[in-house]
Amino acid sequence: MTLIVNLSSIFKLKRIIPDSLSPFVKLCNDYSKSRCLCSKTLFGMTNYLWILKQYYAHQKLLDAYKLGKIKDDQFLDSLLNVFSFLKNNKQVEDPKKLLANAWNEIISWDNESTSHLKQLLDSANHGEAIYLMSNTNPLNIEKILSLFEKHFPTIKWNKEALKTDRPSEPIAIAPNVYLCLSYNYGLYKEGTPGLLKSITQQLEEKGKITVISQYPKDLEIARNLGLAAQAANNFYTSASFALSRSPQFR
Repeated sequence: MTLIVNLSSIFKLKRIIPDSLSPFVKLCNDYSKSRCLCSKTLFGMTNYLWILKQYYAHQKLLDAYKLGKIKDDQFLDSLLNVFSFLKNNKQVEDPKKLLANAWNEIISWDNESTSHLKQLLDSANHGEAIYLMSNTNPLNIEKILSLFEKHFPTIKWNKEALKTDRPSEPIAIAPNVYLCLSYNYGLYKEGTPGLLKSITQQLEEKGKITVISQYPKDLEIARNLGLAAQAANNFYTSASFALSRSPQFR
């Protein structure tokens, strides 16, 4: 069996508004000269509202990064132009690192995340192919793989594979575990033809395919493609139960 699993079903993905914007607000509070505003011309506006405005104003930049049209350095340079108060700031040793860390704050990990990944790795060890799909970007993936490595250090995670440009191709990061990423394919899951459809076309000879996701839209797309689909919560719950019933865990 082949599983196409939405990558963020494994860990905790914070809400963009307001949670993932908060680290950028903190940058303004900590390092902007005005302390209250990122720009003196934005008189009555709070840092949060300024950040929110920048988020919506730079959607083309975010899309370009997630679709692989620009690289890390270009993306961080663009962010640094937005957060210009970090430039030549004596308090800041590495402004790009600060921005990268703030960007990656959207990802968090807990015991349930470890359990989810273990279930997928167990499936991979039993011969199932696991394809992790995501609308994502290189900085987030770097953090995610670091978390994989931290919690499962005995697995030989192939992080070097991420450094090779392989457009429109699954990337093997562990035995029977692959990444299928929007920035490699240049496609979002929801697009036309869409990331999920492109992955499916590549895997037509892999046998039965089941799509696992916490997002109803992913499951709808899967069913429209004639694929089996299962809500992530149901999948991880049933997998956990099956694991507890196996002889080696009794």
